[in-house]
Amino acid sequence: MQLSVLQILALKHIRGCGNIGILKLQRFATERTKQPEIELDNPESSDEQSSLCHLLHRYHQEFGIQTIRCTNDHLAEAFKKARQTLEQSSQRGIYAIGINDELYPKNLKISTFISGRRGIPVVMWYKGNLSVLSRHKTAVIGSRHISETGYSRGENTGKNLASLGITVVSGLARGCDTSGHRGALKVGGATVALLGHGLDSVYPPENAGLAQEIVSSGGLLMSEYPIGTAISRRGLIERSCLQALLADDVVVVECGEKSGTFYAANGALSLGKKLYVLSYSERQGGERAGNTILSRKGAIWVNEDVDWRFLLRETEQIQKRM
Repeated sequence: MQLSVLQILALKHIRGCGNIGILKLQRFATERTKQPEIELDNPESSDEQSSLCHLLHRYHQEFGIQTIRCTNDHLAEAFKKARQTLEQSSQRGIYAIGINDELYPKNLKISTFISGRRGIPVVMWYKGNLSVLSRHKTAVIGSRHISETGYSRGENTGKNLASLGITVVSGLARGCDTSGHRGALKVGGATVALLGHGLDSVYPPENAGLAQEIVSSGGLLMSEYPIGTAISRRGLIERSCLQALLADDVVVVECGEKSGTFYAANGALSLGKKLYVLSYSERQGGERAGNTILSRKGAIWVNEDVDWRFLLRETEQIQKRM
């Protein structure tokens, strides 16, 4: 049995049930499906609510009270809320894709622990063109407080990568994120913005036009949070970690020694992905001190005249696609 988007969203409306609990339930269902003598679907009904209710009952039988707990009434209310969220979202052109869907990004299924995240996402909300995720994806990220030179370098990086058919991933924040998105759009490339809140709003507000341009240009907005979810520090941290998961490699434009960029950068390193940091002829301190710190951790310095096609061809991830 594979949990559907509706079932996953309903589970998320049950108190104490998060990504980790849902993944455990899915593993239980997958393992039991391999045993033909065990029936996980409710034989009296084929609807998703009854099937999930039956699955939860079998789950309780095996693991007892230390599992997802809810009454039939709670489950019915959870399904009602899930359907309402799906309907209200679709009215805004926002849709959900679950971890069991064929088009769900494979990179987001990586279960390696990343500091700052509470499990891998089991559902993602999106607005725009999902097909851009099938290309090689490079995150262009960095501090919100960016120098004029840094902005220019970030924009050029976005341009150069997008010109190679690479999807530029970033977080729609001020500064480095904006520069990467803008660079990709200037050459007609595709870019993905990962947000740390519901897709019915844009943060920062001044990037509302940029968000609209990303979608209208064939790009994509994505979030693991449903509509109505406000911006929060936790959401921004988990969004940063999600950049490391979704992208095939990461480029840091400019960041200070205490920048939130480290969540994504350290995540990329822990996943064994290539991490690049831009080098500058000017001093590397201040807003660029983080670049130096990351280079000591294993990031690769990148000069202004870098040939991204040559550099990325050296990675196994992109070699067959270039």
